[in-house]
Order: sequence, then C-alpha cells, then structure tokens
Amino acid sequence: MARRTQNKTGREKLTFERSALNRQWRILNILGYRENGVTVKELANEFQSSQRTIQRDLDLLQSIGFPLEPTTGPHGRKYWSRKAGLIPSINLTLTEAAAIYLGRKLMEPLAGTDLWVGAQEAYHKFQSAFDQPTLKYLDRLAQAFHPTRFGIGDYSNYGETIDTLMISIEDRKVVSLGYQSQATTEPVTRDVHPYHLVYHKGTLYLVAWAVERGAFRNYKVDRISTAIADAMSLPFIPVEFNLEDYLAGSFGIYQGQGKPVTVKIRFQQPVVRYVEEKRWHDSEKLTRQPDGTLIAEFQLTSFEEVKGWVLSFGHQAEILEPQALREEVAVTIRSMLGRYETIIDQHKRTTIKRSRPQ
Repeated sequence: MARRTQNKTGREKLTFERSALNRQWRILNILGYRENGVTVKELANEFQSSQRTIQRDLDLLQSIGFPLEPTTGPHGRKYWSRKAGLIPSINLTLTEAAAIYLGRKLMEPLAGTDLWVGAQEAYHKFQSAFDQPTLKYLDRLAQAFHPTRFGIGDYSNYGETIDTLMISIEDRKVVSLGYQSQATTEPVTRDVHPYHLVYHKGTLYLVAWAVERGAFRNYKVDRISTAIADAMSLPFIPVEFNLEDYLAGSFGIYQGQGKPVTVKIRFQQPVVRYVEEKRWHDSEKLTRQPDGTLIAEFQLTSFEEVKGWVLSFGHQAEILEPQALREEVAVTIRSMLGRYETIIDQHKRTTIKRSRPQ
C-alpha cells in the first residue's frame, strides 16, 4: 500500500509500504551481510511489521531452500543468520562465472530496482574472484559484444515504479497509475490489475487489466508518473490470462480486435536474405518466388507495427494484402512524398532566386 505525504518544503513524495515479496527480498539482503545474525524482533522493528509476520517470512524462505538457520545466542535469544557458504554449493566453472559476469548488461532494463542492486553486488563479488589480468581480458571480451543504445529506454529513474509493479504482479494488488498517454497532455489516474512486464525493442511495457475499460491494455513504463499499489484497497479479481495468447496477433506489443487477418508482403531481392535471417513472428510463412523475391505471410490482429516495419524497407517491400493496409500505407507514402516535394520545390526556388543577377 502507498500513502501520499508532504515534506517540509511542500514537495509531494510517495512512501511505499513494502509488500511481502519486497520485504522478504530485503530480509535476505540483511541476513547476507549481518554475519552475527539478527533477531525476529529486530527485523520486525526495522520493517515496522509484527513479529509473527517476520517469523512467517523466515519460515517461508527457509522452507523453499534458502540457507537460513536460527541459532541461540546469549540469554537464550534466537538469532537468524545465513549458513556458511552464502548459498548452497554451486561449483561454477571459469567459463560459467565469466559468462554470468559478461551477461550483466542484460539486467539494464531493471536498473534502479532492488533486483538490479542485488545483481550489481553479485557482479562486484565476481570481480573480486578474478585477478586484474583476468578482469582486463573479460572487459576486452565484453567489448567484442557491444550492444548499441539505439532506441533503448533509460529506466534508472524508474526503480520504485518497477519495484511496485513487480511486487503488485506477484501479490495480485491493484495499482493506481498516473499515466500520460500519447494523446493526453497531463497524467490521468487509472486503476489497473497488473499481470506482466514485457521488454520489447528496448522499452518496458506493463500488460494490465484496465478496470474502467474492462479489457487488457499495454502501458509504456516511460509514461507512468506514479504507481501506487493497492491505494484504495480495491479487490484484485483474477482474469484468465495467457501472455503468449495475448501477444499472438500482435507484431510486437500492439493489440488489435477480432480474428487474425493474413498480411502478405513482397520483398525484393536486395533485402530477401535479411528478412530470412530473422524470426519475425510465430505465424510467419516465408516463400521464395521464381523471380528471386520473397513473399512473407503473417496472421495479425493489429497493423500498427507491421506498417512501420514495411515502410522501413522503402521501395524494397510492398504490401499485397489486405487491401485496407495496402491503402493505408499508400496514403502514408503520398503524404511523405508531398512533404518532401514541398521541401524540394522550396529549395529550387531559393536556389534560382540566389542565382539571379542583382
């Protein structure tokens, strides 16, 4: 649950009451660095929770395999701590450890979250396990696999938001979003039932049941200004949902209504190999033609993303069907052509004017 409070300067801030999942994650973190252990009472005071709640968290973490154990200290006080060895024996080979270290960039979408902080601490430990010459070698190796930043979202300032969404998904809590869509000028409050976070083309999306609309919707995390978990103690009513089925008719993330429609595209020879080298959609069917061109077929419910994809190939791609999409692309091309022709005409008139003798 979250509450709005005002600080002394009057600036609004959000304070989040950590849910069970986040609290348990933080308990693991505390036990990881307090070598002498900690009592249930101390944890209860730290999290402002009841001792019964903390004890239940510890019992759960222990039951699912985390190496935690209670020990009796002075005056009969019981202390909880991690067992020696940090985690159960995992004998990593050098290549396995190096691969995990090199894979740290894959966590970038979660930058700023508790998971990200935990991952960074793990990477620092990997660093301490290798000698400097080894680290230099690994860094050189990492440079050989350089991911570009083109179009990648920066979520370093969305740590609390992503944490709230992840926890609410796990705990099945309604979230009140402050969300500014592309069509609005200011954020609008929307109550949603969050189900999944999807990372698509460098962008994080929340897939959630929109209470007011009575349907599933996608929310771009970049456009979420506030995320308050269970703000009004609204009941979360689970809906039967399968993410793969939900995304089946999309060409990425955008959804359409109704049954899938066959989208057929002809690609010219210069781009055929490029298209064949990748997997674009589960329903795709690629067929080489006698003249060297390629016909690609997809079963889609939304044309928004496939339209932009086809246009990115310029004159090397042509929509064959459906006719509605073909016409829509034609309108876009005519609009683009008109704009460029206007610029060309203006440039010609300016050039002629400058070339005339004064």
